[in-house]
Amino acid sequence: MLFTDGTLPVCARLGQQHPRPIMSGFMDLPTVTAEARRRILKGVARSPAAPDRVLHRLMRKPWAATEIAGRRQQMTEQLATALLETGNNQVAAALGRNRDLPTPVRWRLAAHADAKVRSTAVRRFAWPPAKPGCEISVALLTHLAADVDPEVRSEVAGHNNTPDDVRTRLASDPVVEVRVAVATWWKTPTADVRRALLSDPEPLVRKAACSPWHPVPPADLRPRLLAMAETRPLVAPHVSLTPALAAALARDPDEEVRAAVVGNPDLPQALRDELAAERNALVRYSLLVAPHTPAETRERLYEEVRAGADDDDEWFIVDGLLPAAWMSRDLNWLRKVSPDERLTLAGSPLAFLRCGVASWSDDLPEEAVKRLLNDPDPQVQKVAALCAASPSAEDLERIVWEHGDHRKVRPGILGRSDFPSQAYLRFATSERAQLRAAAATAALPADILEKLAADVEPRVRAAAAGNPSLPLRCLAPLLADEQRNVAEEAGASAHMPVEWMDALLAAEGME
Repeated sequence: MLFTDGTLPVCARLGQQHPRPIMSGFMDLPTVTAEARRRILKGVARSPAAPDRVLHRLMRKPWAATEIAGRRQQMTEQLATALLETGNNQVAAALGRNRDLPTPVRWRLAAHADAKVRSTAVRRFAWPPAKPGCEISVALLTHLAADVDPEVRSEVAGHNNTPDDVRTRLASDPVVEVRVAVATWWKTPTADVRRALLSDPEPLVRKAACSPWHPVPPADLRPRLLAMAETRPLVAPHVSLTPALAAALARDPDEEVRAAVVGNPDLPQALRDELAAERNALVRYSLLVAPHTPAETRERLYEEVRAGADDDDEWFIVDGLLPAAWMSRDLNWLRKVSPDERLTLAGSPLAFLRCGVASWSDDLPEEAVKRLLNDPDPQVQKVAALCAASPSAEDLERIVWEHGDHRKVRPGILGRSDFPSQAYLRFATSERAQLRAAAATAALPADILEKLAADVEPRVRAAAAGNPSLPLRCLAPLLADEQRNVAEEAGASAHMPVEWMDALLAAEGME
């Protein structure tokens, strides 16, 4: 029976309809609105508790079929075949993006009539890696490299497992986008292929082949690349500078060129000082992170930038670029300097430099790492806790308790294999919602999880809803939660009773 607004009554005794005990006893499905019901079913689509018969009924709705295809981790060949038989191209493309798709089904996608579906069979960004039986084989990549559609060939060109001989063939593809893909993603091409890409008639190909993620272009090609606007910023740090060329690049009308030449070790100090006086965020940031900027110049410039952070775009350097510099390639030079030089830089008054040192601290003395773990700047502590080889459990727990985990790095400090599991008991009582949410995912006693499942913060309730240790009695209120992600996570729970799934499907007209 349904109410007139489409909700399910609390008195629906599902245990009586399907006479089997539900964990600790018979329980009622809570009253949920039609909108909430669809959110729950979206979670059911990826619930490990959902049997095939439920999924086959659920996939009658295109949105649900797409959800099952793209996010279900327990994907079988039979289920994937049923999803393909819906004839929906969006569903087929979602299957291609599923890392747990059995290899035989991926071959079927490779033969699909729609090129966008065939391109998803490549699944170029292959992380996390596929489980056994779901790998993307060299044979499949070789087959798709001959596809008539350039989008498919471009995907193959960018896959890490594509053989070198196949990439070599694609490097001379008649379609520019395919050659760009080869130039972008093949970091170690043969010398002949690399020269061909750097000399390609299309600017986009040359620019991709000249990116900072590739080796420095051969010396004999640099003058020509420097003469081209699209590659000038990329080779300016590497060319041999005459006084005239140094002045021309330091005064180039393109700010990217001026910022790039800062990285050239031959740039005279007088021109560095001239660039430091320029109120340009990109140029000043480059000076701050460049390895060849003298310490006194770097510190003076930083104080100037910080003092003017309320003006122009100086704030973007202080609040945006510098705090994230350790995550970019801009401070990678710290990895190449000697441990003694890095040790000196660990005492720099500039926190962003100490963050960079902390990210490459694996060969520093133990006492230096300990100083970084107790740095006055919380960000330095957090980077050290993330990257240090063997910090103590006490330091890891203290830093996360006091400053939280990284928000833009996954997995963060909590993802370390040596993070102490007992810390989550303390996190459950933290004032930080981030820490309570972390605790809600851990194997904690039922009474603590029950409190977290009723937390005032939606992200904490959502985390608790997905915890396999959460008692069933706590799951029912989460299904009726007003927050979309909470109800969805509850629907995805491994404890979601099949009887509740049947009732929700019936209410949707999917008998």
